Amino acid sequence: QIFEKSGNKRGQANALRVIGYGHISKGEYPKALEFTQRSLKIAEEIQDKQIIAACLKDEGSIYFRQGEQQKALDDLEKGWKIAEEIQDRRIQSQLLSNFALVYGEQGDHKRELENYERAAKISKEIGDRFQQCLVSLNSGSTYYDMSQFQKAYGFIQKGTSLAEEIGNNRFLIGGLIGLGLVQFEYGDNGGGLANFKKALPIAEKLGDKFMLSYVLSELGWSSTLAGNYEAALNYQQRALQVRKEMDDKRAIAYSYILLGDIYQMRKEYDQAIKNYNEGLSISEPSGI
Repeated sequence: QIFEKSGNKRGQANALRVIGYGHISKGEYPKALEFTQRSLKIAEEIQDKQIIAACLKDEGSIYFRQGEQQKALDDLEKGWKIAEEIQDRRIQSQLLSNFALVYGEQGDHKRELENYERAAKISKEIGDRFQQCLVSLNSGSTYYDMSQFQKAYGFIQKGTSLAEEIGNNRFLIGGLIGLGLVQFEYGDNGGGLANFKKALPIAEKLGDKFMLSYVLSELGWSSTLAGNYEAALNYQQRALQVRKEMDDKRAIAYSYILLGDIYQMRKEYDQAIKNYNEGLSISEPSGI
């Protein structure tokens, strides 16, 4: 309101973008999209290319979380052209990370890792430890998906240490979950579960819906492996509820599939089919 009353349109656009980014961090995607688009409109009116590039990056991130992969890619490509033109290396690094996420979703791990490597190089050169941490954790996640667990553990451990150093609890949660997943692959189920449980109170206190749903889902998965189906259902149902609040279609579909798996193991086949169908009805139209 202060910027609006003073006629400072750049300040107004920047404030709206920061509010939008805050909603992204909390997993409140409809609100995030509203504020980001309001910021983008003003930035385009005053032709502020730095804010335009940042808004396109953020809008692409929101569309990615909502399962709108082509919209996400379109925004990122527009943002990249502008960031390259104005030589904003910080935004370039962030855009490369977001490109990597989209390529990863498409199963193109080669292009995913290439973009992470480029992002890591830039973030190191400009001394952006926040981005270095994020890229390290995401690279570890990619290697995990490729079943290269030793590399995965190395990147995730590095990212987790950085998260503790810079005091970023969101990244710390991601690191703890990543380490736990690798520990499960190595048969250290106790260590993996301990890291998941360590992450839960941090996520609850943080108020970040995306990270909270992530932790709950992984606790549900690990409880399923242990044959503790009651706990698994509780965790997955809580994760689903949070994801519905966020309108994260990709994650909602995933939760339904995991619930279907639990019901199948409990031999409750009607419930299993119902949840599988719910997941497919969301994922198939969105191409998730």
